[in-house]
Amino acid sequence: MPTFADRLLVHLSDPANRATFLNGMNLGIFLTTDFQARFNSEFWQITQVAVGATRNFSFEEPTWIETRILGRKDHYGNGQSKTNIDYRVYGIETTLWADAIVELETTWQADQFPGTIVSSQATPPTFEGLANLVSVLRIDTANHPLDRSGIPLANVSLDNQGRLQVGPPTPGTLTLDPLAGALLRPNGEIYSLILLELFPRLGPIVQFLGAPLGENGQPLHNLRMDSQGSFTDLAGTPASIDPLTHLPLDGDGKPVRPARLTIPDGGTADYRFMFALPVQTDRVTFNLVTRLYLFAMSEFNLINDLRNVLALKHRLEQQQDYLLSLNDTANKRPSAFTLVYDANVLTGSGLVRNDVLRLGASMDVLIDFFTIP
Repeated sequence: MPTFADRLLVHLSDPANRATFLNGMNLGIFLTTDFQARFNSEFWQITQVAVGATRNFSFEEPTWIETRILGRKDHYGNGQSKTNIDYRVYGIETTLWADAIVELETTWQADQFPGTIVSSQATPPTFEGLANLVSVLRIDTANHPLDRSGIPLANVSLDNQGRLQVGPPTPGTLTLDPLAGALLRPNGEIYSLILLELFPRLGPIVQFLGAPLGENGQPLHNLRMDSQGSFTDLAGTPASIDPLTHLPLDGDGKPVRPARLTIPDGGTADYRFMFALPVQTDRVTFNLVTRLYLFAMSEFNLINDLRNVLALKHRLEQQQDYLLSLNDTANKRPSAFTLVYDANVLTGSGLVRNDVLRLGASMDVLIDFFTIP
């Protein structure tokens, strides 16, 4: 009784049947996704793999795995000499078969990185410099400090003298320890861990608020700062700037210098900059012959079948002409792998077709279900 594999290979032995069979596998979609996962890198981003003509179609191709003996032989001395021999046997003599190998002309479109910077009056580069970073105690709009989770401490308030006042049942004034990131009671006990940050921030304009710290590590008087670098008083009124020092004025009308304390590395200045440069990536076209290794399976034993495919794949990767990277395509050929089952093989199995396809794709194996006319 002929098996599904027998009937499939007989069917494909007629060249007139091959185009319909290959077109039904949606190879272009699979190869694009599979090769993106395998070959995309910081230098290459594949955008599309298009499948062209079939160059060759061969059947029952073996790949030999030979036993190898590797080791060394060391000889010591001249008179009463001795020889140390350390040989090891690797592998078992076996043959891995592919039921068919289809050589396909494929055209790859890939973007090469880094690209080319294009600068003109129409698309000029932009530059944005941000002010000297300063340490802030994160607060909400009601001037309550935020704990480490970003939740306001509703029982603690920052007043216009820079004092952190805690309310009942044990009211008092807390001290900020910026290096520990904690609010301390007068006896040194930790009241709460708090959220410290460096302002200004880069990125989307999202208004976070902070109380800038002075050189003593405590909040400055009646001064608030947003994440974009603007100073206000605690009520939200824009702070005045001293014309001589260009420093913000605190609640006493004195110029103050916010300090950088939360990252004690000894530096005196730190700047963040943001560049926006128009970059044109270079589109590269590769015309490569892809080998599709086809396995016609008469029975459904998915895990064992995948293991056999992966064993062949591992062996092929050791050959000189196996494509491993787009950085080296000379005399190299990419390879793809497919398991073909009868269209009704999953009936009554409890398995879902898409789940089986997903498992195969995760191992770089295209699984196809085919009905032989």
